[in-house]
Amino acid sequence: MSILVIANQKGGTGKSSLSLNMIPHFKPDLIIDADIHKGISNLLSLGSNQIEVRTPPSKDKVLEWCKEDRRILIVCGGFDSDITRYCISQADIILTPTTDDPTDQFALVEFNKTMTAIGKMVDEDLLVNVVLNRVHHSRKSFPEISELIEGLEHLNLLDTKIPTSSLIPKFAFKGEAVINNKLTATFGNLHSELNTIQVLKGVCNG
Repeated sequence: MSILVIANQKGGTGKSSLSLNMIPHFKPDLIIDADIHKGISNLLSLGSNQIEVRTPPSKDKVLEWCKEDRRILIVCGGFDSDITRYCISQADIILTPTTDDPTDQFALVEFNKTMTAIGKMVDEDLLVNVVLNRVHHSRKSFPEISELIEGLEHLNLLDTKIPTSSLIPKFAFKGEAVINNKLTATFGNLHSELNTIQVLKGVCNG
């Protein structure tokens, strides 16, 4: 995958912290921060970031930048907008963090509708890869959200689950991905799972 888009039109689901922790694994050489609150830009400013970060002033710039031959990480804000839709339309793979709280599940239903609209823009069936975020370590079963996502045509629930951990914000305050064997491995597993999906997508489209 050369363009990874992290998006959820609901705020507060952990898009910025997820993006920060995916950087060491995805290894982008360009980050597009499409969030008006500049979440990932602000986090990276706390550390010694060497990756180019751009904020798109228009949807045309999004299209222009995505044509560059680079590994691009796009982080969208927690809202629906033309720029967000154009960012998503350029994705090789879409990653959406969420919890299984009722309000987050309602948001996924709306996001599925948005994916239908964006898919019509690009004449393609889009797939959103949903990762459960901030999961309590004792939880092993998620029947309600699993059942919901099974009924949403554009959503796919990933096997990887990201646990709640005080280490994630601790490292974020330094502008860094978390350094912890178990947590680092979790984000690595997430990246591997996305890679597998991307390979299968290429085979199916080939």
